[in-house]
Amino acid sequence: SDMAVAEGMEKVLMGLNQMRADGSFPREVARGACALKYQDTMLLNLMFIAELAATQGYNAYALSVDGKSLHTAAQFLLDAVDDPAVVLGYASQDPTNCANEPPLPTIGLSKVIDVGPNGQNYSAWIEPYIARFPEHPNSSRLRNLLRGGLTRNRPIMHPHSGGNTSCLSAEAKIGPI
Repeated sequence: SDMAVAEGMEKVLMGLNQMRADGSFPREVARGACALKYQDTMLLNLMFIAELAATQGYNAYALSVDGKSLHTAAQFLLDAVDDPAVVLGYASQDPTNCANEPPLPTIGLSKVIDVGPNGQNYSAWIEPYIARFPEHPNSSRLRNLLRGGLTRNRPIMHPHSGGNTSCLSAEAKIGPI
């Protein structure tokens, strides 16, 4: 319904308002060794809302607050995967806030942009994002991550994403993997 889409768009705007200028979500990245996992989770939730809104003709990806968009949040995660120092200052705010994970400075990057044995991962937003924005610089970086080993346990899916996003985004131009 239009009301549900409006509520979803409001949630995206709330997320963009909470986001820092660098693309980090303050509550998520303050979670010790799980900082990037929670940034990834917030991306999954907001991008799933954006994908649902797109089916109704709304473009949540075009929303921005003070120059911050969903693209900014994806770029922050990618920057932090490339250089954990990007997130360590935030994550150290609560270094013990992560069950079953080692304390900082280990961020647990192996659990971010990685897929478990059953294919479930909070990174299930990646393939729909690449499919929607094949020419975006973030998509190029994501394709490189996919080629670098993420695909070993495809398909990628998560209950928050509505199912098997590898299948739903089959047209994604990921290239040879």
